[in-house]
Amino acid sequence: MLDRSKYKEMKYRRLRREMLSAWYGEEIARTEVVACSPRPQPIHEVIAGLGAQIFQPETLQRIELEGAWEEVAGRQLAALTRVGGFRDGVLSVEVRHSAFLRELSGTADLLRKRVNAVIGGGCREIRFIPSSGTPRR
Repeated sequence: MLDRSKYKEMKYRRLRREMLSAWYGEEIARTEVVACSPRPQPIHEVIAGLGAQIFQPETLQRIELEGAWEEVAGRQLAALTRVGGFRDGVLSVEVRHSAFLRELSGTADLLRKRVNAVIGGGCREIRFIPSSGTPRR
């Protein structure tokens, strides 16, 4: 369904500007219309609002985690790993080489705490899996 409130607001804004122009002149009318207009929203807030309507909550958390992965895992670990998937509270971390799988198993709890700090909770387990070899998104 089409949201007509945006067009209604544009119509009222145009009518206000015309009315104020007739009363005070074009210069003052522009100033008053700008003063009464809503403030612009940062693009990340708009995208987050749209994403919440389109994506599942775990998908949004995975996207957020991908963006902050170097901060969460650290530069060296992030170079060897990437976020694979996030489903039912289980985060899959793809590891570039299978030799690192055993080494990383001891860091799962610390990494899970950092992940939960970034996404606001919800990660109950981390599984390290061999990388599929596909290029990063």
